[in-house]
Amino acid sequence: MRPRLVIHIGMHKTGSSSIQHYLSRNRRLLRLLGVLYPDSIGADGRRQPKHAALFDAISHEADHGRPHPAYGPSAALVETLARRIETSGARVAVLSAEGFSGPKPDFARALAPLAARFDARVVVFLRRPDLWAESFHRQMVMSRQVREARPLRTFLASPEMQAHLDWPRIIGWWREAFGAGAVRILAFAPGAGGPAPARAFAAAASLPRPCLLLPHLGAHRNKAPDEARLLAALRKNASAAGAREAAPDSALLPLSEEERSAFLAIHAPGWKLFTNAGK
Repeated sequence: MRPRLVIHIGMHKTGSSSIQHYLSRNRRLLRLLGVLYPDSIGADGRRQPKHAALFDAISHEADHGRPHPAYGPSAALVETLARRIETSGARVAVLSAEGFSGPKPDFARALAPLAARFDARVVVFLRRPDLWAESFHRQMVMSRQVREARPLRTFLASPEMQAHLDWPRIIGWWREAFGAGAVRILAFAPGAGGPAPARAFAAAASLPRPCLLLPHLGAHRNKAPDEARLLAALRKNASAAGAREAAPDSALLPLSEEERSAFLAIHAPGWKLFTNAGK
């Protein structure tokens, strides 16, 4: 039997860090249970909790048309990864990077060759679009790489956010690459009494039952910053971007009920198409 390969593609703000914390902190114990969570080494030589190097290599090629200066061709990384899995003797291997669910077909296409060598499965979590968008904006404001400077409503109206929210199109790329039956879609609804993200992922990935006894299964990571810290970061980002005026206090206000209804009227159909959470 071919090893099973589970590719966790996110999305952002759906418990991905909690899942990666569980997998990376238990890497040795998982290996003893027949589950391989391959190492990912950054350009600085440090081990990463997720497969960010592979994401960066694919993304760089998509954006610049040439291999990443530190990681080289993404196809070579995929081949090295495949050989690592095949020679490990593991029954299950897991890849995880929430960036894989970004609005580019390049990620699914770059990883598509793995479908011929493994029993591949793709796992993605979806969250109610309005709640996801508000949370994603907060993450981008706090991100040291992005340093988002736009107020919430300007951010949500941007073309790149519309692309991020086109979930039927994004999931369609993964279904095309791995087959519709290989893509498992889960609803993420924090505080709704459901299982912790890592536990839900372990079940969706059909990890061996002893994996459910390992530590960090119920961990919650990347809690939202308080409003004062978030507003300070937004104003700092805006200043660094050359904004003439500081972001107003209203820049982070949640959507009103009217705005929320209008937002969901546009984006909820794509969410409900894949989950039962909206019913």
